[in-house]
Amino acid sequence: MLEKRAILLATVAMAIAGTGDAFAGAFALREQSAYYQGMSFAGNAAGGPSISSMFWNSATVTNTKGFTAESNSTFIVPEVEITPDATVATAPFGGSGDMGSDAWVPASYFGYQVNEEIYLGLAVNSQFGLSTKAGPDWSGQVYARTSEVFSVNANPIVGYKFNDMISVAMGLQVQYLDVRLTRALGVAPGTPGLELTGDDFGFGFTAGVTVTPMQGTDIGLGFRSGSATSWTATLRLAVLRHRSLRA
Repeated sequence: MLEKRAILLATVAMAIAGTGDAFAGAFALREQSAYYQGMSFAGNAAGGPSISSMFWNSATVTNTKGFTAESNSTFIVPEVEITPDATVATAPFGGSGDMGSDAWVPASYFGYQVNEEIYLGLAVNSQFGLSTKAGPDWSGQVYARTSEVFSVNANPIVGYKFNDMISVAMGLQVQYLDVRLTRALGVAPGTPGLELTGDDFGFGFTAGVTVTPMQGTDIGLGFRSGSATSWTATLRLAVLRHRSLRA
């Protein structure tokens, strides 16, 4: 049984006018494989008993015998609480409370051996996600009230096995990304807020090679391109119905 507790701190700023870059690293997920997570990701590109290695190296699909399917599930239970320093001017409005949201992160992999040379694979997982949700009124509400990111990445793969020593593969990435960010317009409790939402599809590719120079020795090299997502966001003015002042 693998128990994982994560602490995520996210500060999000939004502007009414202008454009900027969104840095997704704070929402990055590494729960693509329960097997390699348990192995501390050792040998994840070289292949092994788990076909989830396709995430790191597409060429490991050629390890498939016949038809193989694998599913992984990770349940994330974060605890996140921000308590303002007493010297902060907005400290009387209180902390965020537990703003972490529980999440289930699934991942599935499929491999099919067409013949001795050609192999087909499909990897479906998530690379970005999770959310934080503070109370409606808190000291840092001008930075964030709610931050949510959801994504699904589908990666069909075609592999070719030259011989027992060398295999190569390439794949297409299709990623769906959905984002929702909210913050308050001011520091006072009950202040109306802004809600920014948007979603889009992005595309990329994967490639890999495996080399087995001798029995018991596997060498793998994999590449996963970036998946650019450019979306037109919807900005709304949200008014809180509940007002409270925390001492």
